[in-house]
Amino acid sequence: MIFKQALEQFELFSLNFYKIIPFGNYFLIFTNLNLQILFNLGILVIFFLFSLNKNVFFNSNLFTLFDTFFKFIFNVLFSQTGKKGIKYFPVINTMFFFILINNLFGLVPNNFCVTSQIFITFTLSFCVFSSMVIFSIIIQGKEFIWFFVPKNVPAALLPFLVIIEIVSYISRVFSLAIRLFANMVAGHALLHIISGSVLVVIKKISSFSVFLSFISLFPIFILLSIILLEFGVAFLQAYVFIVLFSIYLNDCYGHH
Repeated sequence: MIFKQALEQFELFSLNFYKIIPFGNYFLIFTNLNLQILFNLGILVIFFLFSLNKNVFFNSNLFTLFDTFFKFIFNVLFSQTGKKGIKYFPVINTMFFFILINNLFGLVPNNFCVTSQIFITFTLSFCVFSSMVIFSIIIQGKEFIWFFVPKNVPAALLPFLVIIEIVSYISRVFSLAIRLFANMVAGHALLHIISGSVLVVIKKISSFSVFLSFISLFPIFILLSIILLEFGVAFLQAYVFIVLFSIYLNDCYGHH
């Protein structure tokens, strides 16, 4: 599929077999987003199942690669939460790889970028936020209320500061969602625009002279640089998400 507009690649459309599962007079709509999520999750599940086979996985080069990732994620979690957060490593690890694989597969031509949809990123961030609130109440009990009350401030300013703290706390769910969503949309739109411009420049240069065709290497170099940048952003956004997740997890134990 060739997209003519930069934002056309983010459009949802129902697939031809969307009427397989009826609900009374209605049908469950199956879109390109659902298909891409199932594919990405399938790859992720296959990898984790493959990693359980010690005879195959531990004797391959993949072990060295993913062992580096596991240690990296563990260090991120440990640096923010200490020993008390180690038990949450499977959750942080799964969240990192889920976001990363969706970001990376979104860069493959004709693939749909799952994390470019605000309701997907908002669902992830809301799950993180709601679980952190539940953990905070379970761990701290009534003391959780004092998280929103700053210490050593004038009594006249205290009500305003409490409101600011509450709004700031709730805004976490939006910051997590919008940061991931905005970076994916902006990066993919920029890549689409740059790639289209590069093709036009190459055609124009080639039409003048074959000798000048070597000049087209410069816009190709720019395009490759943008692609490498997008791969870096894909890793960076997954990293930022788990860092903030770890920070919010540490707040559950009463640190302001």
